[in-house]
Parts: sequence; C-alpha cells; structure tokens
Amino acid sequence: MSYFKDMTLERIFILLAFMGSLALLYIGLGKRTELADLKLALETQAPKVSNQIQQFSKAHTKLYRDKEGDEFLRQESPISYIRFCADTRGAEIGQISITPNKTPIGNGIEDHTFRIATQESGTSFPRERIAMFLYELEKGSEQMRVTSLEIRVATKPRKVEDHQVPPNSWTLKATCTSRQKSNDA
Repeated sequence: MSYFKDMTLERIFILLAFMGSLALLYIGLGKRTELADLKLALETQAPKVSNQIQQFSKAHTKLYRDKEGDEFLRQESPISYIRFCADTRGAEIGQISITPNKTPIGNGIEDHTFRIATQESGTSFPRERIAMFLYELEKGSEQMRVTSLEIRVATKPRKVEDHQVPPNSWTLKATCTSRQKSNDA
C-alpha cells in the first residue's frame, strides 16, 4: 500500500501507461484474430466471388447487347414492332391489320400469335416486298418467327399455262408467333 500512499505524478503516468498498454494488447490481439479470419476468407472465398462477378458481368453484357440488337425488344409492343417492319425500306407494304391471340402452352409460357393481313382486300404487292417484310420480321428479333404464310395471286389471270409465270401481284396473309412468359407467372 505504500506504493499508492507515496503516489507522485511520475508514478501515476507509469501506472496509466501500464494500464493503457494492457488495453492496447487486448485490442491488438482481437484485431490480429479478425485480420487472420479476413485473410483466410480472402484466400478461400474471394476467387469464387470474383469469378461469379466476372461471369455475371459477361452474361449481363451479352444480354444487354442482345437487347440492344433486338428491334422487337426496343418497341413498345409486338404490334408496333410488326408495323415497324411493314414500313421498313424494301418492304413498305403499307396498312396491315393485325389480330393478336394468346395461347397458354404450360409452365407459365404462352404463345402470342399475330395474324397479319392487308387492310384492304384488293391490296397486292410484288413478291420481293412480301419477302422483305417477312425477312425484316425475323431478322430484327430473336423472339418473333413467321409460323404460317399464305400468298395468292391477286388477280385471276385469263389463263396461265404451266410454263407461264403469273403476274407479280400477290396478296398476303401471315401468322407470326412469339413465345413469352405469361404475365401471370
């Protein structure tokens, strides 16, 4: 007890420094353990996580590029996409009527079919414009496919022999299908 009885300022500083060093030792040992745990996690988990991040970023980049390149996804709706294709250079088939239909096929997936026909029954086109329209429908989208096509000679020729080519004036009826997840799923 004489140590505390004859306490001087120097002894107080020595005692406080000793207690402070013990507190720093305790904190330092705790931080050392935490650092060892973090180093172990860095060595074991970081490569897996960085590989996953890299794979996800590659998948995101691919999906983003696919979406940017897919004219179908840039349009507000499939009907506006079909109308866009009808007005593209080379197709230019004018006003068309589009009748949409949905058919559930199971597992939360449904087929969206669009029956396409010219609005006026007397409207006819050359084969090249019909072909360009159908080509644009499939070229601009990974989701839209022409699943049915009916083209007929627009006017009844007087008499076409087997060796003759009919006039290049055709009517168009087509069906396009887009398979999508249903909104209910």
